[in-house]
Amino acid sequence: MTPLVDSPPCGPRPIPDQALDLEVAIGLILDMISRQCEPTEVLRALCEQVGRNDQERQVAMFTLEGDLWTLAATGDLNRQSRETLFGLMPEYVSGLLLGDNPTASHRPSDPHSGFAEAGQTAVLQSGPDEAQESEQDELEPGPTLDVRDGVAFEDGWARHLYSGIGEILALLVCFAPGPFVPRGRRALRIDAICRLTIVAIEQWNLREELNWQGNHDSITGLYTQAFLERTLGAHLQHVSSPVAILHVNLDRFRLVNDVLGRALGNRILRFIGQRFSSCTHQADLIARPGGDEFALLLNPGTAEHASAMATHLLHSLTSPLSVDGHQVFISASIGIACSHPGSTAHSLQREAYVALYHAKKDGKARALHFDPSMAATPPERLEMEKCLRSAIARNEMLLYYQPQIDLATGRVAGAEALLRWNPSGVGIISPGAIIPILEETGLIVDFGRWALREACAQGKRWLDETGIPVRIGANVSALQVRHPGYVAEVERALADSGYPAEYIELELTESVFVGDYGRARDTLLKLRALGVTLALDDFGTGRSSLSYLQELPFHRLKIDQSFVRGLSGPTRCPSVIENIVNMAKSLDMLSIAEGIDDENQAEVLRSMSCDEGQGYLYSVPLPPDEFLRYRESVNAQA
Repeated sequence: MTPLVDSPPCGPRPIPDQALDLEVAIGLILDMISRQCEPTEVLRALCEQVGRNDQERQVAMFTLEGDLWTLAATGDLNRQSRETLFGLMPEYVSGLLLGDNPTASHRPSDPHSGFAEAGQTAVLQSGPDEAQESEQDELEPGPTLDVRDGVAFEDGWARHLYSGIGEILALLVCFAPGPFVPRGRRALRIDAICRLTIVAIEQWNLREELNWQGNHDSITGLYTQAFLERTLGAHLQHVSSPVAILHVNLDRFRLVNDVLGRALGNRILRFIGQRFSSCTHQADLIARPGGDEFALLLNPGTAEHASAMATHLLHSLTSPLSVDGHQVFISASIGIACSHPGSTAHSLQREAYVALYHAKKDGKARALHFDPSMAATPPERLEMEKCLRSAIARNEMLLYYQPQIDLATGRVAGAEALLRWNPSGVGIISPGAIIPILEETGLIVDFGRWALREACAQGKRWLDETGIPVRIGANVSALQVRHPGYVAEVERALADSGYPAEYIELELTESVFVGDYGRARDTLLKLRALGVTLALDDFGTGRSSLSYLQELPFHRLKIDQSFVRGLSGPTRCPSVIENIVNMAKSLDMLSIAEGIDDENQAEVLRSMSCDEGQGYLYSVPLPPDEFLRYRESVNAQA
């Protein structure tokens, strides 16, 4: 997978041969971490800094996170040294073979992740001698079992490095002709490098976890629609072999949710995802776009292969699912599209959706291939697009406001303005049904302009009525930010409404930085100069870089609801959220968690010192008058 913007060149920057001050050494390592250099490179540099004062002593570091192991050393480790190293950390090396590669980073290949790499051999020889320390290390024997605080052993000295919650992150070993214990300035230097190593490893772990969460559906563990689209686009652009897309929609699944509840509905989705996964081959990719939909990318994707896979998927649903004593029968409709010359990721998925529409229209529980004779777009979609083009002129658009709560005090801290469509005779339609159409047609620019002006005007009405300003978050799409004159539009909206700029917060996702990062950064700086604040929305679902967060003027990080939902199950979401909260604080940003649905989630977030939260635990999005009453009632009781 490629990052949202081009990463700067990596690798350690030149290190002078002469002795370095500790502060300079730390600065060089921090620079490598901020540039997201590979773990092997950073660990090698850390090893060199530990052993820099004594060329005769070798230094090695070993880490293991999940299925990624990394070994770095200042020189070639012989087999005896490697056996000693692994013997000091047996729980880390279960099942690993002692090969001939002394310095490596290895991850089992993943055909879809874009991270599959062969093990890289990279040995860093020790640098020149430094000036001798005034205080010599004391040679003494020591135990070989407990290395929590660092101990001497027959071949040198070792120390485990621990995370803040007591997990072993790495093993540092300094080999020598005999046992020794670092003393004086050497001990201080090693301790500082160990602390820096912990920072580096926890940063990599957080980045890996964020990448996984951003690419996987939180309910089923399958890939997200965005990941499927990126993979499909890359294949069509660089590979000539045919592929096929299958869009699968579960028939009448809404009835299952209504009768059994959303919790059991989510369990059923997981079971179905497992059944579908058992049907696929290693080179295939299965994703869950959301709701009751699944999508498969087949490679190779001939029409015959796609038909056989569709039959297999439908057959996998013929036996009922048993959930908490309920026998649930599920059927599905499938739309199939095979690539052809000129196919793009967008056009191929559109064809699959059109075929899916006709499969459901023809009676459900069947699969259909796309045929050019099918309508290019389902009639309902065309009609909705037609009506949306005149919705603003007909005064059919509304803004609802979801309260944002200060988790420490329980008071209402602000509101997020959310778009609603109220066409005559139909009822209110949520943004999930209309935003994709607005973005695809480019109408999002006009609707975003209307939403911002309405939010500013509503804020001024509340201020005039109560004398108390409300912080209002307005969602901004990437298309709006790229649109010429957007900064001037925001400035006019503020001036025309008379609402103070500091109470308007523009919420942007990481998609804003796709493409021309420099231009996006300049636009954000100009917006910040107007006095508005900026929030990074859905944080954790893209490829955030710490270096970009440091240089962009964000005031708030919004933790994506997929992490918050994970607080209720056996996931690593709690540690991910805590790391995000701590990172926000270190960058002088506030944190707000989205999608809080129960008190347990709220309590966990409070214990992590998350600043704010929003979700159905507190309130659904409300019309303006109801929001004002809600705020007054809650703040009076807080």
